Amino acid sequence: MIPIVFASLMTTPAKATVVYNWRTVSVERGVEMSGRIGFSEEAWFARRAVVDFLGFAQSPSGSPGDPRFIYPEENAEGEADLTPDVVDFSVFFSDMGIGGAVYLTLGENRVSSRLQLDMTFDSLGQPSGGFSANSEPASAHFVVFGNGNFWRAEYGSDGACQPRCQTTGFWELDQTTDPTRVTEPGGFLLVFSGALGLVALGMRSSGWPASGKPTKAPG
Repeated sequence: MIPIVFASLMTTPAKATVVYNWRTVSVERGVEMSGRIGFSEEAWFARRAVVDFLGFAQSPSGSPGDPRFIYPEENAEGEADLTPDVVDFSVFFSDMGIGGAVYLTLGENRVSSRLQLDMTFDSLGQPSGGFSANSEPASAHFVVFGNGNFWRAEYGSDGACQPRCQTTGFWELDQTTDPTRVTEPGGFLLVFSGALGLVALGMRSSGWPASGKPTKAPG
């Protein structure tokens, strides 16, 4: 019982995605942009994320299934990087439909996409740099760049919002995904007290005397 309890307490938490959400400050032309970028912990702690990816949606060989591609792409040995710097990516302009959106997630994707991204993070987790992203056949094209609390997002397509939509804002860290967050003391004490209770129960069931109660001498 004791080894099991303390082993569970010492287990390393699973790696998670560090999420940044777009916050609009002003809309200069066109419509407002929304966005979400999920970075791997490795890239975030290294203070830099780099992606240069192009995926073409194609039907599976030998079947008429929906066109799709895999992100991240496989190398010559058929192996894929399971921890790319960007785990999931989505940007879109409101009220523009599929023509104003670019989505990229781990695994299967349905719309051909291009993402070129180079972003760094300072000691406070504030990002700088930028990215360009495209999707086909809708011809959505985003260019987003900036640093700290000032970023500019531009969008152009074959449809509305010509020659370009433009909005300013910033990327805000979702604090619930911050890997440097310290566990709340109250939560740790609750887990620890529960573990002690399980230890005491195990000792009592194995014949150990309760604390403060003398054992009766044999005979």
